[in-house]
Amino acid sequence: MAIGTTGQVLTVDTAVDGKIKWAAAGGGDLIKVGGGTFSASSAVNVNDVFSSTYKKYRIVIDYELAGATGRNLNLRWRVSGSDDSNSTYDYAYGYLNINGFGNASINYASAPANLSVIAYNNGTGNQANARSAVSIDVHNPYDSGWTVYSGTSYSGDYQGAVNLIGGAFRNTTSFTGFSFYPTASTITGSYAVYGYTN
Repeated sequence: MAIGTTGQVLTVDTAVDGKIKWAAAGGGDLIKVGGGTFSASSAVNVNDVFSSTYKKYRIVIDYELAGATGRNLNLRWRVSGSDDSNSTYDYAYGYLNINGFGNASINYASAPANLSVIAYNNGTGNQANARSAVSIDVHNPYDSGWTVYSGTSYSGDYQGAVNLIGGAFRNTTSFTGFSFYPTASTITGSYAVYGYTN
């Protein structure tokens, strides 16, 4: 038998003759549909990652904020290469602030708004270039119905914040992408988008 190509695995073809052959590897439950890096960006626009292929998606972002203030990371949904900035976003978060003097839980909700906050930090630590991360599951962004999400994030600095986040876009827009951006300054990092198999 000849050697297969990169990414192939050995399989048994029981439907034909039961012989071993090379074939493309099967996918798992999460299929990567987009991703990239960004450097010193005031906003990152991600287009054409949502489609009728999947109903649910996972978005993963890791980043460093260049400045010591404006630490919130915001999200807007996109279609046709443009942000939807209508005031039909609802969002909420609960966070645990980490510092040298103990911990404090604070909850916040906003409705209506023209964006969603997906990583909150009060910035009292004032530490530039601290690593932060976001992981959210998005439900039905391409369907003509509400787009909802939930997840977790860590917004880092000396007094970092662990967030439980969630929200909805209360309209029937079919979205194909999203943007994310800090309240102030710029961010450097990477992102990935995965579709959950139906």
